Amino acid sequence: DAAIRDKGLSGVLTYQKRCETVLLVLLQWITAIISVASTFVQGLVGVGILSMVYLVILACTGVVIWKPLDCLMQPLRLLPWIQWSIKLLTVFVVPFPVIA
Repeated sequence: DAAIRDKGLSGVLTYQKRCETVLLVLLQWITAIISVASTFVQGLVGVGILSMVYLVILACTGVVIWKPLDCLMQPLRLLPWIQWSIKLLTVFVVPFPVIA
């Protein structure tokens, strides 16, 4: 009322209390924080599921490939640690195209 009289205005089109403005800003902040937290949780769940899928594919690949690799490497007569390195590298690398 005082602002209307001081400025010489005849009326007010819209009026919003200060506390409502603060509450709206607070609500926006809370919404933004919840949104960020939700996105973070979704990312964690997605990474967890992808990791589990990768581990299953990795285990299946290891079961399927391990014996044929033994048969292929016997004629080469490599040192045991080199054979293990090649086997592990093969088992870990093969699932990548499957997942992609």
